[in-house]
Amino acid sequence: MTEALSPAFRWRLPTRPVVSAELAAAGAARGLSSRLITVLAARGHASARDLDAFFGDPSEGLHDPALLPDADRAVARLQAAAAAGERVMVFGDFDADGLTGLTILVTALRCLGADATPYVPSRLDEGHGLSAAAVARAEADGQTLIVTVDCGTASAPEIATAAAAGIGVIVTEPPRRPGAAAGRRGRQPAPTRQPLPGSPAGGQRRRIQARATAAAGPPRRPGAGA
Repeated sequence: MTEALSPAFRWRLPTRPVVSAELAAAGAARGLSSRLITVLAARGHASARDLDAFFGDPSEGLHDPALLPDADRAVARLQAAAAAGERVMVFGDFDADGLTGLTILVTALRCLGADATPYVPSRLDEGHGLSAAAVARAEADGQTLIVTVDCGTASAPEIATAAAAGIGVIVTEPPRRPGAAAGRRGRQPAPTRQPLPGSPAGGQRRRIQARATAAAGPPRRPGAGA
């Protein structure tokens, strides 16, 4: 009976991180509690310089968006769609990452002049990944480009269906699928030591930076005059 009630696994708690005097002083100077300083130390922020980087300007230290694989092809396709007035479906996964990336991408594309419409699939009816229903909707609505967010790597049949209907597909989840206009791999070896964003939201932010950099003039807010 005792053996039956014994847990199959045992908790292994991490060793309490060592908070240096330098880190404690730097944290206190920022008004941080000792508990928060300990949490930061456990996450690898062990010096005053680490805290400065963590709490500093978030734009500093970000990698060049051109390092994203196929970024040039994706930007060129999005520019062409915006210039031609094409309708774009942004297909976002239904989880937190997908919805966050979807919101960023739709908002930014609209700011950059694209006719972008969000699409969130039904988890129960359509399942995970680019769905046949979404492709059919895009075709019915006259959308000629689909951009997936946090999904699409296992959707080769749907991508092929879209291509047969004259609809391009940009997959922003690794790895690139056959027939897709472009693909983005968030974590991969790169010629630099700069980490690429692994989250969909981070990836969309960098993709939009690349799009905005390539666009003529600053991005405009939705509804603003030309």
